Amino acid sequence: MQDIVEKSTRRILIVDDDELQLRAATRLAKRDPRIELLLASNPIDALLMVGVSRPDVIVLDVYMPGMDGFEVCRRIKANPDTCEIQIIIASATMDAELAETAHAAGAAHAVAKPVDLELAFAEPIATREQTGELEPTTPGSAVRSLPETMRGADLLVDMLEDAGVEIVFGLPGGAISPIHDALLDSPIRTITTRHESGAMFAAAGYAHATRKLAVVAVTSGPGMLNAMTGLASAWCDGLPVLLLVGEVPRQDNGKGVLQDGSAHGLNLVEMARHVTKLSAEVPRASALPHMVRRAIATATSGKMGPVMLTLPIDVTMTMVMAPRISGAVTIAETMEPEELDEIVDLLCTASRPLILAGSGVRGGQAPERLRRVAELLRCPVATTPKGKGVFPESHPLSLGVLGMGGHRSTAEYLESGVDVVLAIGSSLGAIFRRAR
Repeated sequence: MQDIVEKSTRRILIVDDDELQLRAATRLAKRDPRIELLLASNPIDALLMVGVSRPDVIVLDVYMPGMDGFEVCRRIKANPDTCEIQIIIASATMDAELAETAHAAGAAHAVAKPVDLELAFAEPIATREQTGELEPTTPGSAVRSLPETMRGADLLVDMLEDAGVEIVFGLPGGAISPIHDALLDSPIRTITTRHESGAMFAAAGYAHATRKLAVVAVTSGPGMLNAMTGLASAWCDGLPVLLLVGEVPRQDNGKGVLQDGSAHGLNLVEMARHVTKLSAEVPRASALPHMVRRAIATATSGKMGPVMLTLPIDVTMTMVMAPRISGAVTIAETMEPEELDEIVDLLCTASRPLILAGSGVRGGQAPERLRRVAELLRCPVATTPKGKGVFPESHPLSLGVLGMGGHRSTAEYLESGVDVVLAIGSSLGAIFRRAR
C-alpha cells in the first residue's frame, strides 16, 4: 500500500490519556533504536511539547479530556512552524466517519489502535473519503473493506448483553423506539411499566437486591422527567442504574419540536447531572461504543451510582461498525496488609467489639464473608437502616438496626459500653446525625 521511508531516527510524540497505551508504546519503542519517544497524557501538554521538542511524528488519540485529537491536529497544521509534522490519529473505534474527519483535519494516517509505530516511517496515504475503506493498521498489508455494520441501537443492546445485563425496565416512546425494537431480537428480558417512575424504582430494587447493573429505557421530555425521582433515589442509595433516554434528532434541536430534551430545549443532561455519576449525550454514532462502555464502568465501579445517556434517534438509527476490540474499566479500592493486621488485632483484643455494616456490604460474597468473620471473632453485628439485610437478623450475633427505626437490642449494647467499632460500607451520616 505504501513505501517505507528510510530514515535513521524519528522523534515520535504519542498523546493519549490512557496510561496503558503509553506504557505499551514505551515497550515497543525500546525495541527499535530508530525511535526517540516522547509522551504526553493530555492535549495541552502535547501542544507545549510540540513547540519545544519539534517531533517528526505525532500520534494522537481521538477521545481525550478537554480537546479531542482532531482539534489538536488542526492547531498543529494551522501553525506555519509545525504544519510539516506528520500526524497519525488513532482510535479503538476508528470507522469511516472518524477517518474522514481525521484526514480533513490534516492527519497523514487514521488507524485503529493499537498503532504500529512503523507508520512513523511510512509515506502519508491519500484520503479515502471516496473509497469508503479504512487504511490498514500495518504498513504493507492489503487495504481492508469496512466490516459489516449494524444500527446503533442493535450495537448498544449487544454491548448490554455482553456486560451481563439480564433485564431492561422502561416504557416505549417515539425517541426510544429503536432501543425497544432492538430488544425484541435480544435474550434480554424487557419489563414494561405503566410509568417511568415505576421503571426506575423497579430497576433500583433489582440493583439493590443483586448489585448488578440495572437498565432503564425511556423516551425524551416527560419520559425522562417522570424518571427523575427514581434517578435521585438511586443516587442517594448508591445503586448501579443506567438510564437510557431517547432524544429527538440532532438536526431538530432548538427548532421547537415535540419533547426536545437537548441543550436547546429542556436540557435534560444538565438536569440529571446533580443526581448522577455521569450525565451525557451521545454526540454521534461512532462515539456510541466508547460512551456506553464508559457509562457502564462509571455505574458499576468504585462507589456505585446511576448514570444517564441521552440517545438522539438519528444516532441509534445510524449504521455503525462494531468495535474491533472490546475493553472494560473498573475502579477498585484495596487496603494495605498492615492496616488489616491492625484491625484484626484491635478486634481480637477488644472486650466488647461491634461490627457496623452498611449498604456497601451488599452484593457478591460480601454478606457471607461478613457472617464468617463475625462468627470467627464472636463479634456482634449491627446494620445501618440502608444496610438492613446484609447480616441475618435471626443470627445469634445480630443486634439489629442502629439508627433511625433501630432496635432496642442495639441501643442497649451500646449503652453498656463498646471499646472497638468496625464500620464497613457506611458513610456514618445518619448515625452521626442521630448521635447529635
